[in-house]
Amino acid sequence: MLAHVPVKKFDYHPKCLYLALMIRSLLLAVQDPTREDDKDYYGNKRLESAGKLVGLLFEDKFKTFNSDLKKQIEKDLTRNKFNLYHITSRQDIITEGTSSLL
Repeated sequence: MLAHVPVKKFDYHPKCLYLALMIRSLLLAVQDPTREDDKDYYGNKRLESAGKLVGLLFEDKFKTFNSDLKKQIEKDLTRNKFNLYHITSRQDIITEGTSSLL
């Protein structure tokens, strides 16, 4: 029941709270029909355009690339062995991440 609410270390408190919130919403909707909401209604869905989604994917891959680049530079500097080719060898992160769209 309520699979989207996580249970950690057999702590069912979040599930209980969510169930109580749903029951409260139901009782308030019974008392006042204007408080009803239809979460499955198409108008309540948030849709993202393809351009926005590609932008978010690129941003994520670019952050991963920068993080890996920073780690590699720090690693090379601690060894006093700075190799530019070795540092930029992970340039495929963005390419492979976005090529899955094609």
